[in-house]
Amino acid sequence: MKRFTVVTAMWLMVCSLAAEQTDASKLAAEILARINQERLHRELLPLQTEAVLQELADQWAERSARLNRMEHRKNLPALQQAHGFSYLNENIYRFSAITTADRVVAAWMKSRGHQRNLLSPRAELGAVAVGFTAKGGTIVVFQGGRK
Repeated sequence: MKRFTVVTAMWLMVCSLAAEQTDASKLAAEILARINQERLHRELLPLQTEAVLQELADQWAERSARLNRMEHRKNLPALQQAHGFSYLNENIYRFSAITTADRVVAAWMKSRGHQRNLLSPRAELGAVAVGFTAKGGTIVVFQGGRK
């Protein structure tokens, strides 16, 4: 009976983690779609996804959620050069609970600097990653760039 309980508990943890990853991926995709709606509304090209940029966003969202800390990378210029981007920018969003794509994009659009990053005509590529903190908060990372 004890073995069954341990196996069941482990299975529930795996299922919970898989559901969290699915929720994070879904929210990230919705945020990128909303960003592209804002860009199209202003006659800008939509951002295309790119694997390296997505990996950078994923890594920073995971780290930020794990540490329950919101901060910009201090090495963005070095990452830009190391990964062959001619342009790279970043937005970060933190909310104390689960949030929505509309709420994230609306907050960024109300801030001149964040809006400038989202709507930059220099950006051709975009990636969004979402991390959930142990306390139930949400961290969202946007990376915009150009190769």
